[in-house]
Amino acid sequence: MRISEVELDHAFADTLETDQVFQHWLLAGSRFGRFADTARLLHEEQSRVRKAKHWWKHWWIKLNDGTESETDLFAVFEAPGGLRFAFHIENKPFDGKLTFDQAAAYRRRAIQCARTPKWLHYHDLETVLIAPRGFIDRYQDCSAQFDRALSYDEISAFVPLFGAASFAAA
Repeated sequence: MRISEVELDHAFADTLETDQVFQHWLLAGSRFGRFADTARLLHEEQSRVRKAKHWWKHWWIKLNDGTESETDLFAVFEAPGGLRFAFHIENKPFDGKLTFDQAAAYRRRAIQCARTPKWLHYHDLETVLIAPRGFIDRYQDCSAQFDRALSYDEISAFVPLFGAASFAAA
């Protein structure tokens, strides 16, 4: 049974919103690890600023060069004292494609969106690729454009659907 990218996105976001252990794991492994126990996910604030059906889904931006693109999963956290930081997450299934330009644009887009009202005035960011291990290995140069790559197997410890997706890709 094929599990769609959209199903995985939903499962990731739902777990991020509701599971403190998953939030802690995601933050602890990031450049924001020092806030793993104290940061708060601003999902309600994200919902209000966009009035979209899903707080996390398909945040579009027109870059300064005129191109448009989107972030699959976008999440802003706030640490005590008001520091806000964001995760721009790209999900690629095993049969997906990733170009070097697409990967490199993630950081440019994330930097351009920082400190703007629509994107909740975040101050710092991390770009993350989530994909099956085989995909990450196959697209090493592209994967290296992200701050971090998380395999479906790693995520499956918290979001079981990712384990089924890893198995289906093998």
